[in-house]
Amino acid sequence: LGVRLLDGNGTRKDPVEGARHLLEAASMGSGPAQMLIAACYQSGEGVQQDDKLASTWFKLASKDRSNEEAIPEARHNLAVCYARGVGVPKDEALACAWYR
Repeated sequence: LGVRLLDGNGTRKDPVEGARHLLEAASMGSGPAQMLIAACYQSGEGVQQDDKLASTWFKLASKDRSNEEAIPEARHNLAVCYARGVGVPKDEALACAWYR
């Protein structure tokens, strides 16, 4: 529902409500929702833009889970955050580690 509200796909477009649904699912441990809410915080879609929260959610989505795999795109985005110092202190060694 969160993605549909963000995009307006099959329903009215409501980015704020969409982000609220994604944040709820992300808080419950959904890796895909964590990735999407991170992207929302990065772009400011439906939420106030916040690079620190974006990097936090990218990190959570990047972690290995017992019941689902880490999100590779989240690992990449977190590596970019460390490489550029966006939302986290700039750290090329950590960037390289997340790129692997």
